[in-house]
Order: sequence, then C-alpha cells, then structure tokens
Amino acid sequence: MTAKAAIRTRRGMTLVELLVVVAILGLLSAIVLPNISRNTPSRNYREGARSTSTFIARCQSRAIGANEPRGVMLQPLANDLASSIDLYFADTPETYSGETATSVATVQQVSGNLSSGTLGVTFDSLTQARLGVTGFCTVGDTIQFGGVGPKYKFIPPSAVTMWFEDNQNTRNTSWPRATGLPFRIWRQPTRGTGGSLQLQKGAAIDLAWCCLGTRPFSTFMTTLLQDNTITLLFDSAGKPSEIVHSGGVRTSVGSPIFLLIGDMELAGNAYDASIAGRTSLPAPEDRTGANWQYTDCIWLCIDNNSGVVKSGNVAGGATNVLDSQRFARLTPGYAGGER
Repeated sequence: MTAKAAIRTRRGMTLVELLVVVAILGLLSAIVLPNISRNTPSRNYREGARSTSTFIARCQSRAIGANEPRGVMLQPLANDLASSIDLYFADTPETYSGETATSVATVQQVSGNLSSGTLGVTFDSLTQARLGVTGFCTVGDTIQFGGVGPKYKFIPPSAVTMWFEDNQNTRNTSWPRATGLPFRIWRQPTRGTGGSLQLQKGAAIDLAWCCLGTRPFSTFMTTLLQDNTITLLFDSAGKPSEIVHSGGVRTSVGSPIFLLIGDMELAGNAYDASIAGRTSLPAPEDRTGANWQYTDCIWLCIDNNSGVVKSGNVAGGATNVLDSQRFARLTPGYAGGER
C-alpha cells in the first residue's frame, strides 16, 4: 500500500471515543479542582506570612537607617479587634524634655487627690505653651520625672495619671515628692508615610493569640479602648525593643515575639477540643476553634536578641498555644527556644 493510500484510510475519533475523553476530563476536574480550591487558603496564609516577614524587615531597616526607633503598626479591624489585615510603618517622635535645658515640672500635691490617681502638673512658661499646642502631645503619652522611678500617663497639657491599663495604681506606685524636677515625655508612635501592607484575602494576623514570650496579645487589648492598635518598635540595631499598646502603654521586649497568621474568620476563637483529633484539613468554611489548631497556619517569630524573623507552621496535635509554637520555638538561633 502506498503512503497516499494509507493517508486515505485514516479516520478521526468516533463519537464514543470523544465521549469517553470528555467523561475522563470531567472526572479529573471533579477530583482536582476542589483540592486546588481547598489549598488556596493555605497558600494565602503562607503568602501572608512571607509578606509580613518582608514588611517587618523593611521596618527594621528603617530603624537601622534612622539610628532611632521605628516600627510596624498592626491595625485591628474596626469590627473585630482580634483580626489585623493592615500593617503600616510606625515612626516615633523625639522624646521631649522641655523648651530649655533647665525646663522642670512640678506635680501638684493637692490634699485629697493623692489617692485619686490623677494630679495636676505645671511646667515653665515656654514648655507649658508648647504643650498647649494641639497635637504636640496626646493622651497616652508617657512621662517620667527626675530621670528615674515610675512612668506615668500624661494628659496634656497639665495633668498626669496612673497607667490603670497596665495595673498601675496609687497602692503600688507613689507620686514624685520633690518639686521642680526635670522630666521626659515619650510621645506615642505615629503612622509613617510610604509604607503599608494589606494581607491576602481571607488571611489575617490573629492578634488575640500573638504572644510576647508566653503572654498573649489578648492581654493588651480591651473593648473599653477606642484605639487597640499594637505597635512593635525596633531599636537602632533592628532588635525589638518595645510594644506600645492599650492606648499608649509601653511594654519592654525581653522575650521573642510570635505573630500568628491564619484565617480572618477564626481570629480570636478559643480552643475547640472536638477537632483535636482531625488528621486532614477541612475547608475554611467548615473550620471551628482557634487558628493555632490548624497546621496550615503560620507562626512568625521575631528573636528579641537578634531581630531575625523566621517562620514555622503550627505544630499538629497541640492542645495549647505554646505547644502549637514548638516548630518556631525550636528554630535554631532563637532565644528561649526551649521551654
């Protein structure tokens, strides 16, 4: 048979063959597409962790370049204090010690007010005028007298009170007794320009379960406050130095910081024992309990000694938040990795 004759005898696919191919493709689609869809949230968590880590590194570089504290603001959602999807650069105004080198302050020791937790304070005339400028200082700035001792909450332009938000009160903290004391005011961080990040759809930083060492950030937040923004500040070496929270409370960083990236709808949820034995990941809409119970969620850990940021998946089978962090806590180079 010639080649030309062979070409004439070839035929196309029959209708039955085409139907078989279509059926196979349909079956494959039914199997593969749901799995791809189900994996999308996991990819969002991983991408959210990657972009958050990169953004924190940018904030650390700003602190090193400026040779002064800079940081990152974690802004909670207006209707969900436990969930943050927006991050911003944070700047810190210079500490303020008055208009002249000899500026001083005097706390008014008014009889009957010493136990109230709020007292008046007077400054020299130039300083008092500066503090009267709207926006120069805000409620929640921190003031210290004499360079040592307790720090108090400043209410501009002329009052101080205890940091009740940080369990400070007149039973555990005394007022300064001397008059004409030098002072120092730490003004609250402000949102920096030129830097922001919004996490991928469905992913969020679970603020309630983020931790400073073993202390959950939920202890930093309260529905009684209008502003529950949490700011992580880095020093001139890029290491975490303070967490500013609860409207101005400053907490020194002496332990690693753990940030939990997971599902926005689960942020703040408590542990659910009924799902502890699951061996497969349910779809996001079928999930209950806490983000730290799901192994596709991510822990970011910022080492307090070096500022290095590394990540680790949530550890499976954990019954408490600290156990869920064990992969991140055992990352080489982390201070306090072992518990």
